[in-house]
Amino acid sequence: MVTFYFIIIILVLLVINIGIILSRIYLQDQLNYAKKSNPDSITFLRKFSYVQQKIVAKHSTWLFILSASLTVSLVLMVFVVFQLSGDNQSTKRRLAKAEEETVRVIQQQEDIIKQTVIQSYPEKGLGIKNYNWQEVFAEEKKDLQAKIEGDLSASMAPYFGSTTSLTMVEVASQKLTIAFSCNPGTSRNKKIVMDNISALIKELEEIEQVTLVNFQIVFEDEKETENYRCSYQRENEEESFQQLS
Repeated sequence: MVTFYFIIIILVLLVINIGIILSRIYLQDQLNYAKKSNPDSITFLRKFSYVQQKIVAKHSTWLFILSASLTVSLVLMVFVVFQLSGDNQSTKRRLAKAEEETVRVIQQQEDIIKQTVIQSYPEKGLGIKNYNWQEVFAEEKKDLQAKIEGDLSASMAPYFGSTTSLTMVEVASQKLTIAFSCNPGTSRNKKIVMDNISALIKELEEIEQVTLVNFQIVFEDEKETENYRCSYQRENEEESFQQLS
C-alpha cells in the first residue's frame, strides 16, 4: 500500500514538473513575440527589459523548484524499485514454497493411494435390494434413478479401489452399467476385485428388474493400464446371471 502511494506522489510530481516547464516555455515565447512586435520603440524596450529581468529571475526560482521536485521523484522512484524488487523476491519464495508443498502433498496422496487396501465384499451385501427399483423401472423417475446411481457408485468404491466410479441404469433395456477407474497399484489386488464382482452379481440377482449387467474397469499401475470388460445376462428374474463370453 505504501508503494502505491509513493507511485501516486511520483506521478503527481511529474505532472507538476511538466506543467512548470510548459509554462516557462510559453512565457519565453510570449517575450520573444512581444520583442519582435515593437523592435524600434525605446519606451517599450525599457519596459520589456524590466519585465524580462523579472521573468528570468522567476525562471531561476522555478528551476530550483523543478530540480528539487525531480530529486524527490528520483529518490521515490529508487525506493519504489527496491520495494517492488523485494516484493517480487518474496513472492517468488512464497510460490516456490507453495510448489514444494503441493508436490509433497501430491506425493503423500499417491503413496496413500498405492497403499490402499481393497476390502472384500461384505457377506451381508450392500443393501442394493433395499432401493426402490420397482418405482424406478415402472415410472422412470429420473430423480430417484440419479440418486440410486450416485449411492451405488459411492457404496461400491471401497470394494473396487476406484478413484472414480459411474453407475448407469437403463430402464428400457433393464440394463445396469458399472464403470470404475481404479487407483494406481490396484492391479496387484485384481483377484479381490474379480471376487467382489462375482459377489456383486450375486446380490444383483435379487433385483428382478435387472437382466443385464455390464462392467468396465480400468486397472492402473506404474507401467501399464489394463481395460477389463465383462457382461452378465439372464433371461428373467428367476434365473442366475451368466457371464457372456
